[in-house]
Order: sequence, then structure tokens, then C-alpha cells
Amino acid sequence: MKVTILQAATAASLIVISVPVYLYYQMFGSLELSHDLEIWAHFSDFFTLWLSVVSLIMIFALTYYVSVLESNREKERQKLEDARNRPILVLQVDSANYKVVKNIGIGPALNPRVTIKNTDGTYLSEKVLPPIMAGESQKVNLMALFNTDWPVVCFIYQDIYGNDITTETDEKYSVRIFVGRNELRGDK
Repeated sequence: MKVTILQAATAASLIVISVPVYLYYQMFGSLELSHDLEIWAHFSDFFTLWLSVVSLIMIFALTYYVSVLESNREKERQKLEDARNRPILVLQVDSANYKVVKNIGIGPALNPRVTIKNTDGTYLSEKVLPPIMAGESQKVNLMALFNTDWPVVCFIYQDIYGNDITTETDEKYSVRIFVGRNELRGDK
């Protein structure tokens, strides 16, 4: 069972609040309320100290809880920002039936390389392509580069944050994208 910071702070606060009640019981021998104003004045001074401690514990817990939430929110925002600026290279065929690699993502594809994945899962030696900006495309003569153009064309590239991205396109132009992986290195 995982205890959250708010649960721990609440438990600590209940313990801290119960201490003066216990001490009241010890001093007066019962939980009956006294009619002596001087005793109440002393008890009030004593109880105010304990309430200050409880307030301090709760403020600490809430501050910590908000900082954890804000940290998680910032990580999620950064993850979304990274995904939003990610390049995505796909293989298409243009009107003249040439193979074209196109960046359909928003960010530039840096250090792009192309290779062919054989049916046995091995890769041919990779060939370097020039960087491809968002929305741009380049003709790729796979037959001249590899003496074949199928079964799976694999692009390995990086985004502006240096994350490895692999895009595989099969003969049906189905696309698989692996973010944070370089298929040639065998990243998982």
C-alpha cells in the first residue's frame, strides 16, 4: 500500500492534534470541560502552539504535493512538445512513379539514413541522405543505392533533441515508427 504525502500529513496532523487532548485528559483526569477561565487561558496558549505545528505540517505537505504535481505536469508538457516537433519520414510514390521520402512531421529530420530490411530481418548497409526539413521531400533511387527497393525501406534519423527515430515502410506503404530506437543498433 502506497501512502501519499497528503495521507501522511493528515495522519501526522491528527497525531499532533490528539497530543493536547491527551494532555488535557492527563491534567484534569477526565474529558469534562473545566469552568475555570484561567485553566482555559493556559490551555489555549498550549493548544495554539500545537495548531501552529499542525498548520506547518499541512503547509509543507501541500507545498510538496503541488511541487510534485507541477513537476509531473512539466514533464508531460515537455513530452508533448517533443512529440509535436518530431519529424516523421515516410516513403511515397510521386506522379512519375519515383520513390520519394517526405517529412510529414513538424520538425527537421537530422542525420537521415536509409537502408533496406530483408525478409530475414537483416539490413543492407545504410546510405546517408541530406537533412530533410518539415514538409520537404526528396527523390530516392533505391534501386541505384541498393540494387533492390523492397521488402521494407527503413529510415533512421534524429529530431532536434537528438532522439533516434526509425520509420519502416513496407511494400504496401504501411508505416511503423519507433521513437527512441535505432533499429540498426538493435535498440529496444
